Amino acid sequence: MSMEAIVRLLNAEGSLAEFRSPWTRHRVRRVLADEKYIGPHIFGRHCRPLRATTGFRNPPETWVRVEGAFEALVGQEMFAAARRAIANRMVCMTDEDMLDALRRLRKERGYLSTAMIEDAEEVPCVATYQRRFGGLMAAYQLIGYRRGGQVRDTHRNLSDQAMLDRLADLLRTEGRLSIKVIDDSPTLPCVESYKRRFGTVAAAYAAIGYTPPGNGTSRKPRGRKFSDETLIARLAELLTVAGRLSWDLIAASDLTPAPCTYVKRFGGLAAAYSMVGYERQVEPIG
Repeated sequence: MSMEAIVRLLNAEGSLAEFRSPWTRHRVRRVLADEKYIGPHIFGRHCRPLRATTGFRNPPETWVRVEGAFEALVGQEMFAAARRAIANRMVCMTDEDMLDALRRLRKERGYLSTAMIEDAEEVPCVATYQRRFGGLMAAYQLIGYRRGGQVRDTHRNLSDQAMLDRLADLLRTEGRLSIKVIDDSPTLPCVESYKRRFGTVAAAYAAIGYTPPGNGTSRKPRGRKFSDETLIARLAELLTVAGRLSWDLIAASDLTPAPCTYVKRFGGLAAAYSMVGYERQVEPIG
């Protein structure tokens, strides 16, 4: 069965995923790819140095693996077969096949979003686009799409100084900068381009002498008007843009309501993180 067929079957049977949420392709894939279902628990996949704004993924050979930490629910052979099936489906789609799938979805719906891609049949999941192209925004750029429907200039044709000059011009025009302000501007490369060129968006801000306002000064969307699905979709979109999640990042983003909204609605940020497939990065000791 395809992942789409598994999703349809589980939801038709009334089965619920974690936190009593409906099944999606992303959630099904997480279960099929998670080794804890055959027993081991793995530590140290990610690391973020103290006071660093971004973390990184450790090489697999440095991970700490505890065998038999959980009771195995499936056998090694079945798990390996599922992993091979997932890998074969990814290999079968070329980069152009994946981009064509995005183009068809955009033509059909008129726009694109993380939640829409996850729910669409015949379109790879967001994580697949992230692995293949380095980020969902990079895939958007390759098909000439940006949120709002305008085509964004490619950053490859701009020097570092030109990118910073455009950022400074936007600051003078808008009076402030944020992930949403940058991604909504047709004259700037996307946030992912600034991250790739300067390491972090904060570094680009510093290069033009801009200090973002403190928490509570930006205009945040009000969480009460959003459904649970919309809250999670916005969190997933922020993860796609920023590459990570944290209390401070959610508080500063124009995409999401305040972090306390997620705490009240889902019982904690960890629960919301799990629903978008994000593993919280733990700072090393010492």
